[in-house]
Amino acid sequence: MSVLVTIKCPCSTCNERIEYPPDMCGKQITCPHCQQVTLLLAPQIPPEAQVPLDEARLKHNEVREAFEIERDEKIEAIKKG
Repeated sequence: MSVLVTIKCPCSTCNERIEYPPDMCGKQITCPHCQQVTLLLAPQIPPEAQVPLDEARLKHNEVREAFEIERDEKIEAIKKG
C-alpha cells in the first residue's frame, strides 16, 4: 500500500488552498477556485523550525546513548535476578 503525499499552497490571486503532488512544485496551473494562473510553490520551513544538521545529529546521539545506557542497566538487573 502506498501513501499519497500532497502539498498545499495558497493561490496567489484568491488565496484559496490548492492541494497538489510534490512533482508539481514550481509549475503554473489554472487555480481550480478562481480560474486564474498561479504558481505552485514548494513549502518553506520557517527559520525558527529549522535545526542545524550538526545540532540534530548531536541530539540524536544523546538520545541513543541514553537509551543504550537504560537498556544495559535493565539487562544487568535481569541478569542479577
